[in-house]
Amino acid sequence: MGMTLLAGTSIVLLMTATELWIAADSRIIAIDQHVRTVESECKIQPIGGGVFYAQAGLLKDKAGHFDAASVAKRAAAANSSVLGAASEFEVRIAGPLISIVAELRGVNPGYFRSKIVGKRTLDVAFFGFDGGSPRIAVRSFTMYEREDGSLRTSVKRLDCPGNCPTGMTWAMLGEDEAINQFLDKNPRFLSKNGFKATLQKLIEVEARAKPDLVSLPVDILRISALGPEWVIAKSTCPSL
Repeated sequence: MGMTLLAGTSIVLLMTATELWIAADSRIIAIDQHVRTVESECKIQPIGGGVFYAQAGLLKDKAGHFDAASVAKRAAAANSSVLGAASEFEVRIAGPLISIVAELRGVNPGYFRSKIVGKRTLDVAFFGFDGGSPRIAVRSFTMYEREDGSLRTSVKRLDCPGNCPTGMTWAMLGEDEAINQFLDKNPRFLSKNGFKATLQKLIEVEARAKPDLVSLPVDILRISALGPEWVIAKSTCPSL
C-alpha cells in the first residue's frame, strides 16, 4: 500500500482577558509501515476572516485524500467566527478522519492499536478575536473501534469564553504529559518568567521528554487587539 500519513505533535495555547499566545513545536512524523521524522512545519496558520488554526495528531496524507488544515479553511470560509468555524469543522472532518484511520489500520495495524484506538487522534484549535475579545475553540477527536470493526469518533470541546471559569485558560494539543507535569511542579513559572519564556520552556520540556515526537525550534504567535504578530517564527511560517 502506498499510503503515508503525516502527523504533528505538541502545541500550547494560553488565553488571557486581553490576548492569546500560541506556541508549537516543529516535528512532523510520517506513518506508513514505519514511523519516522520527515520534515519540520509551521503548525500555526491564518485560515481567513481573522481566524487562526493550529493542529496536532493526524494532519494529512500525501495522496491528498485527507488534509485537516484544508478542511479548516473551508470551514472558516463557510462560517467566519471562531466558534462557527470550529463547529463547521466538526461536521466536515468526521467522515474523512474515519476513512483515513480505516486505511491506516490496514497499513500499520500495530500503530493503529497502540496509538489510535481510544486515543486523541486529532486535536485542533481555532482562535482569534471575536467582537474585540480573544476566543478559542478546541476540538479533540478520539477514535474508537466497535465490535464489528467499524470506527466512530467522539469529540471533546473547549470553548473560551464559555467553558472557562477564569479569565485565563491553558489548552494543550498533542503531546502534553511532560508539560502538565512541569506546570504542576512550577505553578508560578508564568508570573516569574512571562509569556514568551514560559511557552518556550514548555515546548522544550516536552521535546526533552519525547525527542522522537517533539522537536525545536518553537514558533510563537501573539494575538492582541492590535492584531497578530510572530514573537518567534521559522521562515516557513506564513506572513501575517
